[in-house]
Amino acid sequence: MIIDAPYGTPGEVVELASDLALLLGATPMLADLAESDGLMATMHLLPQLAAAALLNSTVDQPGWQEARKVGGRAYAAVTAGLAYQDDIDALGMAAMHNRTNIVRALDVLIAALHGLRDDIENLDEEGVAARLEQALEGHNRWLNERSAADWQEHTEKHILDLPSFAERFFGNAFYKRTPEE
Repeated sequence: MIIDAPYGTPGEVVELASDLALLLGATPMLADLAESDGLMATMHLLPQLAAAALLNSTVDQPGWQEARKVGGRAYAAVTAGLAYQDDIDALGMAAMHNRTNIVRALDVLIAALHGLRDDIENLDEEGVAARLEQALEGHNRWLNERSAADWQEHTEKHILDLPSFAERFFGNAFYKRTPEE
């Protein structure tokens, strides 16, 4: 559970929110507003906007009358991100209010699509295979991590030399790192 804790938030408030997250069975993750906005843009808004783009690039386009008859599980799964999530007006408003982060996320998605497109156009079978394998490995790794919900192991490996969220946003007011950390 993301806990937005802007600079100056009292330690007892952060502790209370963290305790509530733990009580609900979640792992608390302290963040500032900009960081949580970036995470939400990438992991919540981007899939819905990508679904909208796929639908806009297929529905009512040339060949749609025939294509709609053979659309199957893959098409339904990818486009479901739009149909079963946020209200359309709320999604549009969220994208506009988080404009900087969503534009960055869309640029990354467009670059990934462009790279795949270029490999296909250039008949680079190895490049296509590598991109697809990397995507499948990334999906499987994420799904396993998500299912296990064991974020501590992965987090510790990547932030050993970085200050904690608490230190970055609150200084050392309520958290002191030991030399071993």
